[in-house]
Amino acid sequence: MGTKPTTDGQNAPSETTAPAETGTPESAAQTTLPPHGTESPPAIVNSGPDSGCSASPVPLATPDAAGGTEPASIRDVATLPTDDPATVNASAQPAVATAATQWLWIGKRGRLPPVPARITQQPTEIPVQVPDTVVEWADLRGLSIRGLSIRGHGHRYEGSVRQDQIALGEIGEKSLVCCAVADGLGTQPASHLGAAFAARLAASWPRAETLLTAQGTQFDCSEISAALQSEAQQRGLDPETVSTTLTFAVIARDATVGADGIPHWQVAVAQIGDSHAYRLRSGRWTALTKHDGAAESLSNVVEPLPRYSRASVWHLDMMAGDVLALTTDGTGNLLEDQPEFALELASCWQQSAPSPSALLRVLDAAVKSYDDDRTFLAIRFEAVP
Repeated sequence: MGTKPTTDGQNAPSETTAPAETGTPESAAQTTLPPHGTESPPAIVNSGPDSGCSASPVPLATPDAAGGTEPASIRDVATLPTDDPATVNASAQPAVATAATQWLWIGKRGRLPPVPARITQQPTEIPVQVPDTVVEWADLRGLSIRGLSIRGHGHRYEGSVRQDQIALGEIGEKSLVCCAVADGLGTQPASHLGAAFAARLAASWPRAETLLTAQGTQFDCSEISAALQSEAQQRGLDPETVSTTLTFAVIARDATVGADGIPHWQVAVAQIGDSHAYRLRSGRWTALTKHDGAAESLSNVVEPLPRYSRASVWHLDMMAGDVLALTTDGTGNLLEDQPEFALELASCWQQSAPSPSALLRVLDAAVKSYDDDRTFLAIRFEAVP
């Protein structure tokens, strides 16, 4: 969690450090909303032949009931919920089109594709070295998982380490998948350690299994808080110095087919701090977690672990074609503020889960004043024959 973006760009010394090829060309198609009553939605066009993302149109939100159009912001591609945790209404129909991810094969095609077919069991110990970028991915039956945690352009400019982290795990005798993202507080010197430990612990936490059936809108994460404090003390650190946000999702691996004949997956999301979850459905991003809008984006005040241990909880119903994304604020702010970024990211997921390289090209785009670490961990729910 680094400096929040400003409108004047004064906190953006790193805008010259990102590779030129990661930026979005000025010639990319501009996003416009159709006039009221127009049948065809606007489209986003692939930025180049090497992007790996779909060039097919991504539908935007329709004009409002009064006949006008909303401001050019994430509200073009997302609907923001109320601040109170609640069960999210899944009445909108998803885009169920699914296509196999295309890989580069050289020579005779082998039996094993590059994508992992299972989740790797990781240790909970905190690594000493913090790499610039981390990739997590797997294709399970009905679930395509892609995750990237990228050092922000500001941290690259300063030569400081990435403070975000992602983790995948299996719980409930491998009947549940747990995905986690964490964002260490930029004001704390050891927050990268806290983020790494909290994410890994949450992804393998046996008690997280009860999150799917938990009642109410709060979930007690005091075990994670206590473990994080203990880890800090063992290293001779003040627990405050490892402060981090944590958002994690528990996903039932097996879908149930409802009366509508469509497979549904039960998902629960828990949030401590300001790392958010979004759903992509029919090309439209929807914020799922507690969201304070503009006030949040202008504030550096969060309620992190280990001081705070009560998570807000949302129970979701996901359908084939949906994408659930967990993000830190470095990515969430871009989704909220930059429609072009939101559309580029949506296009990557339109027909299938993207390759990590295609996803990296979008997530690591050079955007003036948006220099924080960027983490994005997403699951595409696939129709299984």
